[in-house]
Amino acid sequence: MKQFKVMLALLALVFSGTLARANSMDLDKPTDAQAMLAYAERMENFDKADLQAKVADLPLVERIKLARIAHAELKAFQDSEGAVAPSKAVLYILAIFIPPLAVGLATDWQKPTLFNLLWTFFFGLPGIIHAFIVISRG
Repeated sequence: MKQFKVMLALLALVFSGTLARANSMDLDKPTDAQAMLAYAERMENFDKADLQAKVADLPLVERIKLARIAHAELKAFQDSEGAVAPSKAVLYILAIFIPPLAVGLATDWQKPTLFNLLWTFFFGLPGIIHAFIVISRG
C-alpha cells in the first residue's frame, strides 16, 4: 500500500503546476527518474515538500519518464490487487447517457474512445450504437 501511495504522489507531483524550485544543493539529490523512484521508495516518512522539491529539480524529460514509470507501476498494482472494473450493465447504462465515458472505461481510454467522442459529438445516436458495440466486444 505504501508503494501505491508513493506512486500516486509522484504522479501528482510530476504534473502539478505549482512545483517549487529548491534552492539548497543536496548530496542525495536524484538526477534521473530511476534515482527519484528509488529515493521515494527509501523514504522513511513521506515528506511531500521534500519530494516536491526533488521532483522540481529534475529536467522535464526525466519528469515525463518518472510519470510513465509511476503510471506503469500503478497499473501493475491495480492489476495485482484485482481492481474493480465496472460491470457491463453499468457500462451499457452509461453508454446511453455518456457514450464516450462508457467506451473509455471499457477500453482503458484507448483509440476507440476518440472515435466514440467524434461519433457522439457530430451525430449523437451513432455514438451510442458504437458504445454498445465496443462494450459488447470487451
